Amino acid sequence: MSEYNHFNITNGDTFRWRHMFPRIADYFGIAHAPAQQLRLTDHMPSQEEAWDQIASLHRLEPTPFHELAAWGFADFIFGSTWDNVSSTIKLRQAGFPDCIDSEQMLIELFETLAACNLVPRR
Repeated sequence: MSEYNHFNITNGDTFRWRHMFPRIADYFGIAHAPAQQLRLTDHMPSQEEAWDQIASLHRLEPTPFHELAAWGFADFIFGSTWDNVSSTIKLRQAGFPDCIDSEQMLIELFETLAACNLVPRR
């Protein structure tokens, strides 16, 4: 056995993106539609002009569109056909009991990004 412990590190809660996306849209005050299947690696390159307009309208820090997200990774995460549930029991047994609500964490992240002028303010 290794002298080092290995832990699954997750927020400790579980959620499905199809339930999280409407909450994210609500946070930004935008309409949302039912989930649809599309590959972001195929779809997002055509959205560069729309992002440029949003960035200009909200006077965001200029960020090259290709640096905004790793669309291939997003395709993997959002397109998975299984639930990814990781046990954090070993971590908790080692004395790390904290659990973070993923929805609240995302809201805090968006507020941090807005404070850095990287996404529109709510």
